[in-house]
Amino acid sequence: MARIETLNDLDLTLAVLGEARRKDGGGVTLSGEPTVEGNEPALKRFVMSDGGVDRVGDVIEPEGWKLERFRENPVMLWAHDYRSPPVGRWPEVWVSGGKLIGRAEFAGTDMGRDLEGLYEKGFLRAVSVGFLPLKWELRRSEEGKVLGFRFIEQELLECSAVPVPANPGALEQGVDRRGADAEEWRALVRHYFSEPLARGVR
Repeated sequence: MARIETLNDLDLTLAVLGEARRKDGGGVTLSGEPTVEGNEPALKRFVMSDGGVDRVGDVIEPEGWKLERFRENPVMLWAHDYRSPPVGRWPEVWVSGGKLIGRAEFAGTDMGRDLEGLYEKGFLRAVSVGFLPLKWELRRSEEGKVLGFRFIEQELLECSAVPVPANPGALEQGVDRRGADAEEWRALVRHYFSEPLARGVR
């Protein structure tokens, strides 16, 4: 550890339901997840971070992520190396189900292709976030012993390919090339529309 919203291909459904809140960029499901066009290349999906206690005793609250600036420069680095060129990028990042999730696209460089091959063959599975803490507090045991930090708000700066992450849950989730499933559509309606209308969606 060195730590969405868009909408376009939902137009037909949103036109039927009405009152869509337009966002800039590509597609999004109701859980905040961007949709994937059928002709787009398959991208690997990763859990970039979650709300669990990491290996150094810290917790990063998923709802505290500030992603606006990261989306303008969504770099993937190798092991938090800020001095070397990126090895990829994160074209889509969002928070859903208590997790920070992203889809990764590897660079066409030697390093980028090498890393993509390592993930493809299972020699690498993990990623790790680099972030700027904005609001935090100490985590303490019932006896008052300091256990680590709880980060309440934080700005995502980059997310790196790494062999071993501080957060054991920050792992690849497989290749992603699909749109929203039924539950995600229901989540989208609950998020973008009034509660009475959402209750009508089953």
